Amino acid sequence: MPGKDWNLVGHYETGGQYTFRNKQTKVAISLSARDKTKFDFYNDSLTNFELVKTFYKWDADYWGQNPNYKVNEIKSDTIKNYIIWYLKIPKGANYSLYGLKSDHLVGLNIDAKALPKNEAIELLETIYSN
Repeated sequence: MPGKDWNLVGHYETGGQYTFRNKQTKVAISLSARDKTKFDFYNDSLTNFELVKTFYKWDADYWGQNPNYKVNEIKSDTIKNYIIWYLKIPKGANYSLYGLKSDHLVGLNIDAKALPKNEAIELLETIYSN
């Protein structure tokens, strides 16, 4: 995480999920990182970006089944292997970055209320890049 003010505030070790909160800003980021071969959709013939796209589609399709939920892809980077997307459900909304690093599918999520859209996306990209 960028800066020194982040604390681990929750984790689900089996699912490889961790939540960090910034002491000063109170912004929370959830992070998951799991071995790419552990997913049912994994196929070693996929390129890195194709795998990320499949990961995004797998989750977006799940959420998109509900007509009350809104899923939008915002941005993708085929060189750095990530997709940023938006999920809005009746209880709230978040921005997510799904990518591939060190043979792990990575998911980063931030509540859409935490920061303006551009700042949230920049923070997700900064975290992913480090």
